[in-house]
Amino acid sequence: MRALPLLALSAALLGCASNTLEARERRGEKRAEEVDSVLRKSEQQCEALEPEAAEKSLTRAKDLLGDEELALSPDKSLLERRYQEVVEGLPAIRAARAKRDHDLAVAERKAMVEKALSNLDGSMADLSLQKPTNEAIALSRKWLDGLSRAVVEGKALESDKAYAAWADKARKRHSDATVVVALAVDLEQFLAGPCEKLRTAREQLVAARAASEPKPRVDAVSLAVEKLKACGDEGKAMLAKNGVIGGKPLSFADGTITPTAAVAACAAELKDADKRLEIERKALAAWIKKQEAAEKARLKAEAAAKAKADAAEKARQKAEAAKAARAAKAAKAAKKK
Repeated sequence: MRALPLLALSAALLGCASNTLEARERRGEKRAEEVDSVLRKSEQQCEALEPEAAEKSLTRAKDLLGDEELALSPDKSLLERRYQEVVEGLPAIRAARAKRDHDLAVAERKAMVEKALSNLDGSMADLSLQKPTNEAIALSRKWLDGLSRAVVEGKALESDKAYAAWADKARKRHSDATVVVALAVDLEQFLAGPCEKLRTAREQLVAARAASEPKPRVDAVSLAVEKLKACGDEGKAMLAKNGVIGGKPLSFADGTITPTAAVAACAAELKDADKRLEIERKALAAWIKKQEAAEKARLKAEAAAKAKADAAEKARQKAEAAKAARAAKAAKAAKKK
């Protein structure tokens, strides 16, 4: 009778052990599914070149792979191989991501530099060396600064030899354009200085010829001499500073003139203007002398006329007085009768 309870107890213990093993196996399979899901996620992140995110997923996968119950899954060894493959491939993913980021940075920087170059090219096309303006020069300088910033800000990318060579070409274009803008500045200053003075001097000489009186002629020629002298002095100083501008044609009057020719013209025309000024001053002195003589004659004539008028007035007054005296005498004689 006592054997029956013992048999029942043994059967119960065997049943519990069987149920526990099955439960562990099920949990192991569930862990295997979790690991598979995490590994798939890490593989997708690697394909998307997201190494940081993939590394986090691998950390989670490693924790799951350490679960004891996973040992009951027949897929454990396969999962471990997949995990190892992803881990070993991670450096290549990091390198690929770095290359992609670098390529994107280079492409973005090139786009910025190309835009700056395009803006500079447009402003340089509008910058005429024959007739440079302050506005055109200022615009070119603006885009030169923009190009310089665009290249400098990408300096870190020049570890890439191909990009560094490309950036050097952009710097060369910047350097070439800088030389042209500097030349334009000097030419604009020559136009605004010596050329403008030469133009003003010629206008004054024309005005002198049109003047009917000597004083305005002297004033106009004097101003012309002053402008021609300044034209020569300033022009020589500018040529000494930058001889390159000497042969550059500049818009002037109805044609063109080079700075060298302008300086020569100022010198030649100054000689003629000095001679003319001397003539005009003599003419003015003669005119003034003539005017003084005429004024003296006028005053003398006026004085003579006044003296004559005064004498006539005195004679008239004397005659009237005599007449009045005779009338009084006649009246007195009439009363005596």
